[in-house]
Amino acid sequence: MIQKWILSIVLIFSYSFLYSQLELTEPAEEEDAGIKVFIGASTDFLSVRSNTRFGLWSSRRNTGAPFDRFNRSSSSFSILPYVGIRLSENVDLGIAYNHRGESSRATIEEGEVDPVEINFSTKSSLNGIGFFSRISVYNENKFNVFLRPALKYYFEDYKEFRDSRQDLQIKDRFIFLNLGVGLSYAFSEQIRAHARFSGISYVNGRWREVGTDIGESYSEAGRNYSRSGIYLGVDWTF
Repeated sequence: MIQKWILSIVLIFSYSFLYSQLELTEPAEEEDAGIKVFIGASTDFLSVRSNTRFGLWSSRRNTGAPFDRFNRSSSSFSILPYVGIRLSENVDLGIAYNHRGESSRATIEEGEVDPVEINFSTKSSLNGIGFFSRISVYNENKFNVFLRPALKYYFEDYKEFRDSRQDLQIKDRFIFLNLGVGLSYAFSEQIRAHARFSGISYVNGRWREVGTDIGESYSEAGRNYSRSGIYLGVDWTF
């Protein structure tokens, strides 16, 4: 609950700062009067051995997956294309699409009397769309430090398999409120590279198990320090 209120307060101040930047922005000279549009994409890829799922949305529910007792091989890939406009030297506003695919594999034993070794695996596909802003808090020469508030809506399809037989499928829908922080470097007036960290977030949604009446609504505030919360990307302004 405390994290939820802290996130709300920080987001309010962030958008207040954004509004003040727009108010203080002087009218552009005629030759620079056109709106600057940018397009870009960011991504991350991980392949690790671990005993926990990773990612912002991976710890909200317990499906009985035995990864708290066995090491597993995991891979995660995310791609996030976006388009936006440059409102001022310090403020960007855009819309982004996010896709993340995650898979896990482990060999486990089931049964108490005569345990049987089976192959256990999971697959998750996550898709979302929403709005974001980049608000510069330090902008000197070619380097830039920015806050990145965002509001998105996500769809997730999660499946579990035992010996290649699917025995669980969960559909999840949630609203994702996030405040991240990032660094960027301008190679030219048109091209910028950046690194972004997911930071803190608030999630509100509902999941259900396909083919049953099992499901529940949930809300959660949290933070992501894992490597799956680090995105690298580039954008082009024209």
